[in-house]
Amino acid sequence: MRHKHWGTLALIALWALALSVRPAYAAPGRGDEVVWGNGVRLGSGELLDGDLVVLGGRLTMTPGSHITGDVVVLGGPVVIAGRVGGDVVVLGGDVNLAPQARVGGDVVTLGGRVYRAARAEAASVRALSWRGPHLWFYGMSWIWSTVASVGLSAMLAAVAIVVAAFWPAQTRRIGQVITQAPLSSLGVGCLFYPLVASLLFFMLITFCLAVFTPVVALAWVAAMLLGWIALGYLGGQQLARWFGWGDMSPPALAGLGVFTLTLAISLAGSLPGVGPLLTLVASSIGVGAVVLTYLGMRP
Repeated sequence: MRHKHWGTLALIALWALALSVRPAYAAPGRGDEVVWGNGVRLGSGELLDGDLVVLGGRLTMTPGSHITGDVVVLGGPVVIAGRVGGDVVVLGGDVNLAPQARVGGDVVTLGGRVYRAARAEAASVRALSWRGPHLWFYGMSWIWSTVASVGLSAMLAAVAIVVAAFWPAQTRRIGQVITQAPLSSLGVGCLFYPLVASLLFFMLITFCLAVFTPVVALAWVAAMLLGWIALGYLGGQQLARWFGWGDMSPPALAGLGVFTLTLAISLAGSLPGVGPLLTLVASSIGVGAVVLTYLGMRP
């Protein structure tokens, strides 16, 4: 159970990061919502069909309100008198479960208290203390993991800036193929990995070709890096459009996008199977586009 909740927090942190470029106010009937610095109140009969993340605000659900997904609140109190289909996770705030509260998942608060009425329903209710040794251990592990992810993201962003500065046309060509033919790029990328791995194995067991193994391995790494940078470049363009940064240069776009992409997937790596799968899919699309464009040399 403890591992599940830390995984849930990591997933919601990633999701909030991905949507943070367009802060929203919860609206009845809409899908997933992220609300920054404002309280959310759902009245009777109001439905939020998805997950809800509230950062720095209060959540109030009156009787008859309904949230179909998970609820995460950071730095604010929660009052639930309606229905929640998933889990309720609160950091730094108290949770008040009214008699009408119906929570399909778990209710967990870290650094707060849970006040549960006798008729309130939930799969489980837990109030965790900041002082617990197990929380300290997992908290420190998460902190160091996050620091390592930020460091890796910054390093790859610096490489992306240099590559996009010297090869802007190649970066754009690879990005165009990713946009225009993502499925073809994914298919070619998925075939590329086993083919290169087989080639390297054959070269290693062949005495006369073993000397060329580092060259092939270096080309493999270069293709993966170029594809990753092209994906980041596309992401940087999207972020620039959302923020209204129309005067950013291609190297700056590539650096911004690669940093965001790498950090998001690194954070998702704390979820079993999710991080490796996302990395494989994203890198396969990028590598496939690199192969289709001959390292970005042709359209």
